[in-house]
Amino acid sequence: MQRTILAACALTASLVAASAPAAQPDAIDCDHYRAPPDHDQFELADVPIASGQASAAEQAARDKARDALLKRLAPTGCGATGLRAGLRQYRVGHSKDRVCADALIENKAYESWRALYFTDRIFKDQVGRAAAGAVEAWRSNQAKGAGKPRVAVQVPVKHAEFYGWLAAAWNEAVGAAGGQPVALSGKWTGIDMPAGIDVVATPRVVAQSADPDLLRVDWEIRLGDLRKVGAIIRSATSNVSACVAPPRRDEAALVPFNAPLRVEVKGSRPGVFCEGDKVELHLVSTAAEPLHVRVLDLWGEGGALLLWPTQPGQGVVTPGQRVALAEANTAIVLVNPTGLTSERVIVLAAKSAAALDAAIGAVKDRIGCMVEHAAGSAMARWRGPPEGAMWTQVEIAFSTDQACAQPNTALRLRAAEALAAMPVCK
Repeated sequence: MQRTILAACALTASLVAASAPAAQPDAIDCDHYRAPPDHDQFELADVPIASGQASAAEQAARDKARDALLKRLAPTGCGATGLRAGLRQYRVGHSKDRVCADALIENKAYESWRALYFTDRIFKDQVGRAAAGAVEAWRSNQAKGAGKPRVAVQVPVKHAEFYGWLAAAWNEAVGAAGGQPVALSGKWTGIDMPAGIDVVATPRVVAQSADPDLLRVDWEIRLGDLRKVGAIIRSATSNVSACVAPPRRDEAALVPFNAPLRVEVKGSRPGVFCEGDKVELHLVSTAAEPLHVRVLDLWGEGGALLLWPTQPGQGVVTPGQRVALAEANTAIVLVNPTGLTSERVIVLAAKSAAALDAAIGAVKDRIGCMVEHAAGSAMARWRGPPEGAMWTQVEIAFSTDQACAQPNTALRLRAAEALAAMPVCK
């Protein structure tokens, strides 16, 4: 019987479902090879077997097939990290004095990878939803028939060329959503609203530690004077591939990560996921010393969960350690009931428990719990690690492709019930 346990929140919830042990792949016929259905992209490789070296030859054949498929589909190397995550387990066969192996990627996973890394369709869709949400939020606070909101985008002056492509995409999305794009002139304090402007969006581009070819754009969207009641701060996230944009990389403009840790995301498709997909999350340390760690899951406008530690005695990651962010032999099932674009998994680390406690502030608990909404909203606006801590993070993006299955109402209900039963962080 399958067992289901709450372990994480993907936009409003994630469920952990026990996974059956992976089945051993079928042997293949090296002389009469046929790829499985729905796997148009594949490579077959073979190597000779030296006496007593069958195991080494099998691994060499797997590596050869994998490298050939990566080289053919990602010849420049861009997008290879995401492609590698979608490759299937390799099958092996023997033929006289040779061994063969194949490398494959499912057609749907390949198309998702292509859409994410070599088109701007997903990026523009995410920016469009962010702009439409900002326009709708403004209208909800205005009298009927108030007209179009005047919306500006603020970009760093010293990185204006780098952010120019982003501002153009935002302005196009604002116009499509029924807003009026306007220029932000002169200096802005960031407290009051500039004269004649209703909404200001400020993007920050972040380098993904787990995948250098994916850039994450964090949007802070301001409606109203922060000194007055009724001011609104919205947040949104979009992803863009460095394979197609921006046209000019400026590493100084990227928000850096400084923790010697990384989060690995492994699933059935690379980069962008459908609701109901299973993913495995692992935390890997490249540090030279033990670190005290907490992992947060952020989604929407203030949703936050202490994802790890999940058990007493956890919380310290030693050099070279690889930690599963869920129970053994389980995978996280992604649930996205609100239709947002992604969630962020943030890792905070420090050399001592006291330093980490002081940095994280609102979450003193050491075991999984729900973060209060106000604290979660503040975390969503982080543009760097809290003082005294190091950080890294990864984005889990949701696809809007029609290829994704229809929403699973029963799964969403179970997720909501499991979240409601979780304790609030102290």
